[in-house]
Amino acid sequence: YLMLLLGVISYALFCVYSQKATGFSSIEKTFIMLGTGSIVFTTAALLEGFYLNNFNNLLLPVYDFKLMLSIVYLSIFATVSTYFLVNISIKRIGTNKTASFVGISTLIGVISGILLLDETFTVYQVFGSILILLGVYVANVNAFSKEASIQIGQ
Repeated sequence: YLMLLLGVISYALFCVYSQKATGFSSIEKTFIMLGTGSIVFTTAALLEGFYLNNFNNLLLPVYDFKLMLSIVYLSIFATVSTYFLVNISIKRIGTNKTASFVGISTLIGVISGILLLDETFTVYQVFGSILILLGVYVANVNAFSKEASIQIGQ
């Protein structure tokens, strides 16, 4: 629960500071975020290797092509593209509306598991998917209708 709480707090801080960083483009914000994450986690991996006196695990991706391909895919397509689009969304529609779409990533994960890994779609997942979609709809229905009425009225 502590890690979940820290994750939520981290995402909230990310959204707030991303919106406040108006002097930077979405590309620059994404570069700074990923660069900072790389430095922090590389340092953590080196400290762990030093503490355990075992640096072999750090070189595993170099020796395993499938693992390296997975890392490249996750880093470029999943992380860089996602955070770049999140930074654009925060800039264009604001933190609150962007944050309401976070649950969609869980839904995409469930659908990907079903399509790519032949996982079953259980009743709980159907119920959870409906709740996610309803939450996104409820969070944004008033905002979209107000914007539409403002544009029509002009």
